[in-house]
Amino acid sequence: MTVVEILLALVVGLFAGYTARLLYARGKRAGAEAEAARMLRDARREADTTLKEARLEAKEELHKVRTEVEAEISDRRVELAKAEQRITQREE
Repeated sequence: MTVVEILLALVVGLFAGYTARLLYARGKRAGAEAEAARMLRDARREADTTLKEARLEAKEELHKVRTEVEAEISDRRVELAKAEQRITQREE
């Protein structure tokens, strides 16, 4: 083997190693980007679900409070009607 052949083999080996390393790094990067995209998609989906649940809970709480307030108003109207009836009876 001559010095030229050795140098040529060394250059080819270095080029092949560099190319292999470059392809490996690109593959790893693509895999990492795909994983990051999947994680982002999952996080957005989870955030949407959490938001929908929070809105539903808020609607349920609003309905509960509204029902309680309407019941209280109804009770006060009944009390007011009774008070008016007592006043009317006293006046007669």
